[in-house]
Amino acid sequence: SGQQISDAEKALATTITPMEQAERNKEYALYTMAILAKVYTDEVQNYTGSVVPLTDLPGVSDIVNTLRKSKNTGVKIAAIDALRYLNRPEYSKDISSILEIAANEKDPLVARAAAAALNTIK
Repeated sequence: SGQQISDAEKALATTITPMEQAERNKEYALYTMAILAKVYTDEVQNYTGSVVPLTDLPGVSDIVNTLRKSKNTGVKIAAIDALRYLNRPEYSKDISSILEIAANEKDPLVARAAAAALNTIK
């Protein structure tokens, strides 16, 4: 018969390490920045009729830098999702350029996520 796993072993197996939690928090932060940037863009457009340039949106450079520099697959995919969420016709050329680079990543999950995001934008 197979070995039984104790409750203590089950608890240990499902424990999230501080590093894992920190990486998960980065994912949440990327989504939050995208939501706030989208609200900001929509509100500026509602009041002024103009669209804030992508490069002037708060947090966008952080999202792009995270996509470029993070070693964590989940965090990179969260950055891709954040960019896809921010997309609008005025931004599609710039966001597509960023996603095309990410679609050539060595990490197949990141490359697939970027390719899927590109398909939704185009």
